[in-house]
Amino acid sequence: MARKTSVPIPTTPLVPGYLLRFVDLRPHVRLSRQTVLTLEHAGRFPRAVRFGPRCTLWRSADVIAWLEDPEHYRASRVEEGSHG
Repeated sequence: MARKTSVPIPTTPLVPGYLLRFVDLRPHVRLSRQTVLTLEHAGRFPRAVRFGPRCTLWRSADVIAWLEDPEHYRASRVEEGSHG
């Protein structure tokens, strides 16, 4: 049986202008890493900024926009073209 891990409740609000690691992002979005990557690939979650093979960050302003309406969120063209 798969082990479930608890997701901590965020203790601080997201503020625009920051870059977030997955560990910082997860309490706010409450999704697994694989689900985030699947949604990102489909354009339904903010695109990550990749600084190498082991460093992936998300813009807090983009995550805030997703949290406001996750069902209808679409990654913007500017956002998609900024790191491909």
